[in-house]
Amino acid sequence: MTDIEIRPLDVADRNWVAEFLDKHWGSTRIVTRGKAYYAHLLPGFVATHDDDTLLAVLISDGAGGYYAGKGALIELPERAWSIAGGDLDRDGRCDLVLGTHGGNGPMILFGDGAGGLGPPKRVERPVGRAPGYAVLADLDLDGALDIVTANFESGDLAAYLSRGAK
Repeated sequence: MTDIEIRPLDVADRNWVAEFLDKHWGSTRIVTRGKAYYAHLLPGFVATHDDDTLLAVLISDGAGGYYAGKGALIELPERAWSIAGGDLDRDGRCDLVLGTHGGNGPMILFGDGAGGLGPPKRVERPVGRAPGYAVLADLDLDGALDIVTANFESGDLAAYLSRGAK
């Protein structure tokens, strides 16, 4: 049996985190909102790869290190092609929307505020097939985030409007 050490990650762990990301996801480079970042230098991040069903969550410790959030490695029911983060249910916690190649809607994982995520829930609506890419925006200017997906198989866009501000 292999000994396993469970502990918070710190600044000294940055190199192996970078090696892990490079090995499993091919790069430590993240491009979001038109800027490039290197995941092992960020205060916290969520990562996945479209060839794998694993979602990894690492949270900032506030001192330049990381710790694995509660349920830090999440096995998804299918591969995610994109990740968008925002407060969907307006509880002050970061939630994730995942674009996938299967189903008729994106998956949502609601945040618990302590670095953990709830189980993935599919938003099933007959509005497009294979919602591979998801983004969040307040489309109707009601103060709440809405979901937009680009649907791979049906070749269209779908908008999932929130129910308005809290």
